Amino acid sequence: MYFVYIIKNPKGNYYIGYTKNIAERIKRHNKNRSNFTKNKGSWTLIYKESFLNKSDAIKRENYIKSQKSKKFIESLFNSQRGGGVVPRGSHKPKTLVQFQSPQQASNAGVAQG
Repeated sequence: MYFVYIIKNPKGNYYIGYTKNIAERIKRHNKNRSNFTKNKGSWTLIYKESFLNKSDAIKRENYIKSQKSKKFIESLFNSQRGGGVVPRGSHKPKTLVQFQSPQQASNAGVAQG
């Protein structure tokens, strides 16, 4: 399983990425082992989507990044605060996606900075 994730730092900056292991990836961001997020504060997981294959995860990551909008990013996690499974639209990979709020991520034991 692969994940597209969005993390946020205390200054309100967002980072979008994909990974196979979210907990390990968040740790790497917070230990300054990622060039883009290095020395930009602690990062908190605010959103994630699950995919069965890497190709769909990369397509979704690129789609989210192509929006170039904080408003779009915030609409993703604001509209899904309660979690749930949502089918994809035609412009997105045809995969069921598990949305997770920051509270759900915390309850699942994911490191958050």
